[in-house]
Amino acid sequence: MLKKYVAIAIAIILMLAAATYGCFRVFFTGDGAYSSQNSNTNAVGTLSSDIFSSSDAGSSGTMSASDALTSSNIISSDMSGVASNSSSALSGGLPYYPSTSGTAAVSSSQTPSLPSVASQPTQGNEGPTASVPQDTNSNSTPAPSAPADDSGEMRAVWISYIELNFTGLNVEQSKQKVQSMFANAKNLGFNTVIVHARSHGDAYYKSSYFPYSSYITGTQGVDPGWDPLAYMVETAHSLGLKIQAWINPYRVSSASDDPMTLAESNKARQWLTDADTSNDDWAIKCNGGIYYNPAIPEVRRLIIDGIREIVQNYDVDGVHFDDYFYPTTEASFDAAAYARYTSSGGTLSLADWRRAQVNTLVSGVYQAVKSIKSNMIFGISPAGNISNCYNSLYADVELWMSRTGYIDYICPQLYWGFEYPNAQFRFNNIADTWSNLEMHDGLKLYFGLAVYKSGTVDAGSDEWIRNNDIIKRQIEYSRTKNNCSGIILFSYNYVVSNDECCAKERENYTLLFK
Repeated sequence: MLKKYVAIAIAIILMLAAATYGCFRVFFTGDGAYSSQNSNTNAVGTLSSDIFSSSDAGSSGTMSASDALTSSNIISSDMSGVASNSSSALSGGLPYYPSTSGTAAVSSSQTPSLPSVASQPTQGNEGPTASVPQDTNSNSTPAPSAPADDSGEMRAVWISYIELNFTGLNVEQSKQKVQSMFANAKNLGFNTVIVHARSHGDAYYKSSYFPYSSYITGTQGVDPGWDPLAYMVETAHSLGLKIQAWINPYRVSSASDDPMTLAESNKARQWLTDADTSNDDWAIKCNGGIYYNPAIPEVRRLIIDGIREIVQNYDVDGVHFDDYFYPTTEASFDAAAYARYTSSGGTLSLADWRRAQVNTLVSGVYQAVKSIKSNMIFGISPAGNISNCYNSLYADVELWMSRTGYIDYICPQLYWGFEYPNAQFRFNNIADTWSNLEMHDGLKLYFGLAVYKSGTVDAGSDEWIRNNDIIKRQIEYSRTKNNCSGIILFSYNYVVSNDECCAKERENYTLLFK
């Protein structure tokens, strides 16, 4: 009998021990989402090779993503021409990029050199905050489903078409460039890359609606023999990075207003040169470039169809717009379309009518994305000046933030330091302004930060020259905002630049990513 009781007691003790071990295991290891958010890598170190054990982003004859990531020299030493720091840098809004020549060929043993970034034009961003606009009947759109993996702090970097310039490179060299860029981003502690999929009415992928980008081969519409977006998605995911497809919806060309410079398959060229007079204002020449007319339903359908094919055909983690909407405030830009509207009984002012066009596109993109993948995110990064968004770009950001059916996240470009001459736009003040705006349930707020200003004079202030921890302090301040879920840095060239100011900033802010 005694043996029986002893056996029972031992069994009970073993059960208690197992339960206790299980509790401790859960407590200390956490769930998968928690663990992934706390596995940041050292900015100058390497990742454990087990990350790559189940995938190989490289292809035959090229450097694999894991090789690039574990290289002892993560940032290329040949960066002397990168990120020229001009005092004419923007005070808000993503910098405008001119056309550039091809990049040099690279070997498989090193990170490729990056093209120089031209000085950026000045753009004033001072003005009063806009009032809340009228409702545009968006409530009929269902609220978004929460993305399954949308947790933790987003630490993203913009990689623009200028940095995705593959001109002069063969396919293998282009892939090596992608591998090196993404490996650098991962090793510095970023968890998301936002890459141009369409910058000028073109495509970094095989599209049924848009010609191949000229930044792939040097000539718009030429088949490059590979699918850059597909390869970027594969490489990003093999490294544990999320990837979003960055779209500029209305811009067709910023270098020329001659439609004959565009590919024959480019819709803007067709509309501007065919014999059909009914579509003459579907694409418009403006400021030396060509832009789609936001007021034309066929234009809106083209843009949305292009986004729909990305969501359907590529495993991207999100769709992203920046701050470019209407290219001008001039009434002549869309005078014919507005005249048709008023002659049919329309009563909205030109400004309200233009905002309605952009709102219709944004809600249409949102609905298209959700109809294909309900957990796919769609977000916008508008200029940081709310008044300029509303009155100059006709982007009704306060509406998009406060009503469901438009966006899943907003990332204002807060491209000012803590000592900016106009106090309204000093980083802490403008961050507070955006953080205090009305937000619908489920909306994520991120802040866009201007690494490109490192080492520059900004509106007469030498703050970015005297200090090398501005981005670090901005990230720290962002983390004090309970409704701010992360940051996006502009842009990759400046993030990896070995320019003294950029490098010191990088050394400081990446400490926060560990």
